[in-house]
Amino acid sequence: MLSNELGYKKFNLLNQSTQSLEVSMKEAINLNLNNKLFKQASMFENFQMIIVGVISSQFGAFA
Repeated sequence: MLSNELGYKKFNLLNQSTQSLEVSMKEAINLNLNNKLFKQASMFENFQMIIVGVISSQFGAFA
């Protein structure tokens, strides 16, 4: 009975550590994905600002 409980506790600990590892891997993947999306968004914003700058300089107005 005692060995069974010890085995169960070991299994639970292993399970918890595996779950925490999976969570940290998912967070890393999400972070990487969000970082890529953020870079794409900032590139798009830079592109928009270039367009606004060109148009405003053509019409002599500041945007």
